[in-house]
Amino acid sequence: MACISEGETLVNSTSETLGTIARQAQQMAELVTEMSSATTEQSVGIEEINRAMTQLEQVTQQNATLTPRGRPPGTGFCTPTAVTVSSGHR
Repeated sequence: MACISEGETLVNSTSETLGTIARQAQQMAELVTEMSSATTEQSVGIEEINRAMTQLEQVTQQNATLTPRGRPPGTGFCTPTAVTVSSGHR
């Protein structure tokens, strides 16, 4: 009878351990799913940043083509302030 009781105890202990392992495996699967979702969100965010940077670069290049070449900085356009200052020295 002692062997049967000891066997029953071992089976119960093994069952509990396997139940714990199954719960932890389920938790691990949930964490992996969450990590996958977060990775996808990060990827989408990075793509959006890349598009914004590309657009910013394009606008910068367009602005550069509009700027007159061969003139010192600040002399490319006539501003009302420059006209006012020039008028004041007469």
